[in-house]
Amino acid sequence: MIDKAITLMQSWPNQLGDHLNTLSNRKPSDSTDSLINRLFGPAQYYLKNEIDTEELFYIRTAYEQHIRQIWKKFDSTVQPINSAKQLPLDSEW
Repeated sequence: MIDKAITLMQSWPNQLGDHLNTLSNRKPSDSTDSLINRLFGPAQYYLKNEIDTEELFYIRTAYEQHIRQIWKKFDSTVQPINSAKQLPLDSEW
């Protein structure tokens, strides 16, 4: 797990986006959960429910930016985790 975390931090945040793209191309689990939870599983849960400090806001922001980009291929929308600070960043995409 530590090796994976270090890999994701190299070339930040592009490496994170590459990994999320890979996850989005796999077959979703067969559960009745939402598509985003079936595709991104523990990462989605962790980023949504566990990383809520201001010190780690940059991780949530990068995650959301990549998810918004990926979600366009599903012709869907993603509710931001913290929309107050996220909205100005969306204009970059």
